[in-house]
Amino acid sequence: TYALANEGIDLEDLNCEERKYTMFSQYAQSKLANILMGKELDRREKERFKVESELQTSGKETTKPVKVYNVHPGLVRTDVVRNMPWYLKYPNMLAALILMTLQKAPEAGAYTNVYCATSQNLEDQSGQYFSNSQVFETNEFANDMDKAKALWDISCKMVGLSTTSS
Repeated sequence: TYALANEGIDLEDLNCEERKYTMFSQYAQSKLANILMGKELDRREKERFKVESELQTSGKETTKPVKVYNVHPGLVRTDVVRNMPWYLKYPNMLAALILMTLQKAPEAGAYTNVYCATSQNLEDQSGQYFSNSQVFETNEFANDMDKAKALWDISCKMVGLSTTSS
């Protein structure tokens, strides 16, 4: 769904104060933001580990970088429509029988998350985007590391954290 953000992340108007809010557009923006933040966290962790390893002189082992996996669970059967306006909720309810054949049970939707959290085979896959327990290539907007860093910095400022570091 992040691919629906077909113009990339809108860093100038993250809260939709200047442009018209549309549910699907903002949902796509939020999914793209999740991927960018995950990739930036991965980059920062690798940089932290590199710097700490280079500065290490005491014989004390350097903390390994946190592994970061961006995970898309797929179309999962949830109660996502509960807060939608009636004109979206009722058509969804009518289509529920068809949608149910395409949707995963919540337990199946969690499988890729559990796989990424527990698999010993993903050591070199940190920072990747996973769908159905497989690495999934992301588009140019999700690979824009300049935007990822800028989003990180904006987010830190929004919550009152320092933006200094890698």
